[in-house]
Amino acid sequence: MDESLLPSPARRRALRQACSDPDCIKLLIALPFLLATLGVALSRNSGCDYDALKDIPPPHGGSLVPANITLVERRHLFQLYKYVDVFDRDGHSVGYFYDMNFLLWMRFGFSDSEHRIWFEAKYKSFLSRFKFNIEYYLQRCDVGADAREGGMYDVKEDWWARKWFCITNCVRKFSVSRTDVSNARDTMSAATAVFNSTLVHRGMLGLRHEWYLNMTDSLTSDRIAFAKQHFFWGGPLGNMLLSNWTVDVAEQKAYLPNWVIAFMAALDDVEE
Repeated sequence: MDESLLPSPARRRALRQACSDPDCIKLLIALPFLLATLGVALSRNSGCDYDALKDIPPPHGGSLVPANITLVERRHLFQLYKYVDVFDRDGHSVGYFYDMNFLLWMRFGFSDSEHRIWFEAKYKSFLSRFKFNIEYYLQRCDVGADAREGGMYDVKEDWWARKWFCITNCVRKFSVSRTDVSNARDTMSAATAVFNSTLVHRGMLGLRHEWYLNMTDSLTSDRIAFAKQHFFWGGPLGNMLLSNWTVDVAEQKAYLPNWVIAFMAALDDVEE
């Protein structure tokens, strides 16, 4: 090795002195506690709060969102989190999806327009963070022990269904299953969600994939919902190409509420 690349004796002494400085040692000791405190703060301010919901009727007859909605990606010049706003067919705000990731802390959920969080998506396990495929479980904040009845949903991607070389068309497939919160043995396959993309030309940004979502009944293959992605110029300076999804529920199912369908469409914007 070229000796000119090695630090000089004086530089090595300076590095040792810097690392042995009491202030440096204190900072290294305090850093994990600071990160842990920040993670706890994020969790408390962006997580479920049953007490805030127990006396409030769930919006839209318990579906949380209407059957026909538009999802609009929200961008700022500088932002640590991702937001997807939700509007009804008349353009009125219904709420928003949020995604907060900080090291190993993750918060992904839905808040109504009054900033009340109604459900969260969480990793199925610690290892889910590092897998190639996507897997979450979804649960309402007002459903569970000593609360309203309902279901918990598992969303799992079939990684092998992806196209290895998707140039003009890409495919992603998810299974959605439901488990009754009052009876863990009561589990059913609720739906299959398939994302397909088409390569389209988008002005100065050239070619870009535009996605479609088709959700069908797992048993009958009947269509439950369809969603289509569009793009528009927006952002603080109007120079960002933002995602816009139109979501239409063709047949409402008691075992697959609208909020689960809306989550599937928002998932594409959050995971991109």
